Amino acid sequence: MRKRIVVIETSAVGARYTGLAIRQLGFEPLFVLGNLMHYHGDTRRQLLGFDGVTCANSRDAQAVCRALSGTPDIVAVTSLLDSRLAVAVRVAAMLGIRGPDPALVELGDKAAVARLLPEYSPQSVVVRDGSPLAPALAVLADVEQVLVKPCRGGSEVPGAVFLQQAEQDIAHYVAAQAPAVDAFLIQPYLPGRVLSVEGYVQDGTCHFLGFSLRKRIGRTEAANLFPGDRHLAEPVRAHIQRAISLLVRRAGVRDGYFHSEFMVDADHVWLLDANIGRIAGSAIAIQMACAFALDPVALFAHVVAVGCLASRSPLPLGEPEQTLSLCYGLAEPARLEHIELPPLWDLHHTQLCDAQAEIPAMGGNNRAWLGLVAGPLATVLAQIDGIVIVTGHGHCRPYYLAPGQSLRQWP
Repeated sequence: MRKRIVVIETSAVGARYTGLAIRQLGFEPLFVLGNLMHYHGDTRRQLLGFDGVTCANSRDAQAVCRALSGTPDIVAVTSLLDSRLAVAVRVAAMLGIRGPDPALVELGDKAAVARLLPEYSPQSVVVRDGSPLAPALAVLADVEQVLVKPCRGGSEVPGAVFLQQAEQDIAHYVAAQAPAVDAFLIQPYLPGRVLSVEGYVQDGTCHFLGFSLRKRIGRTEAANLFPGDRHLAEPVRAHIQRAISLLVRRAGVRDGYFHSEFMVDADHVWLLDANIGRIAGSAIAIQMACAFALDPVALFAHVVAVGCLASRSPLPLGEPEQTLSLCYGLAEPARLEHIELPPLWDLHHTQLCDAQAEIPAMGGNNRAWLGLVAGPLATVLAQIDGIVIVTGHGHCRPYYLAPGQSLRQWP
């Protein structure tokens, strides 16, 4: 029987490719899931193709170990989620198996990242549920708006923007997230261009694969161009690469992929989220595979091998092709009946919602996503509008671009 690599939870796109990648590496995947029914659409269907165990609380390393009790031949554990990387590190230590780089635990704390990299971090104050806000807000007294976000975790608890004086509103937001979140970071709200740098750390050396450029509809991510390097000035690219190299060295990171988010304006480059230890989510990982003419399974095999097996093999790379991914949804809320792909379809597609689900309009957050599409830029532009979405209100096309936006211009 093949030895097993444990995967704690999964991203929407990562389920199939992570499972197949682990098999390509010569192991068998075993998914630890809090509840299979919390996954929807293609993601749940893909998970059904692999072995899994249920864990009532997959955020707790001891609970994960109990769920794995009696399972033979486990050699490693990993996760592609920010919120489970530290859990995977602790499970690996408790079971005496291989796992993610222990240095990633510290980098999962946004406040710790700000301390490690002050020259690229906006001024930050940490608050906890129940603690007085006035002293923290006094530190940011000259700021008009503030961003409040959990110190740990990913997009499952999105941050929120407030007027600096709105102490009561901020207190309500903090209290509403307890007890799931115990510490929050308050920073100045920074207007500017959000982008990310993709790559991996191997034996302490950063390998940069390219930059991702975003477009949003309100607060919903909707489009991503990769690689977007030619749309960025060389000094901006150099600053971002220097920031990640410094952070990796100061934190002592040896191995792991990264999808690090930055805010860029006319004068500054600010690190928003380090996201070191996992590859990009949504459909960006599939874009990266398409850009370098790789099978997505081969890319995810490299992610797993570097992330929990300390592989020293490089990712085979050629000259990248421009690719585009779209996270599409609906312009108005509706109940989903089904999604019809056109007869001539050459793109990667993941449906995220089940039939009869009530779908919110794009603009509020990423829970409005109906599906993810990725492929070469020209092919995506040519085929995306062939998708037909059937809802309780009738037929419509995917909504992925706000009025006034263009997928041919990435200033």
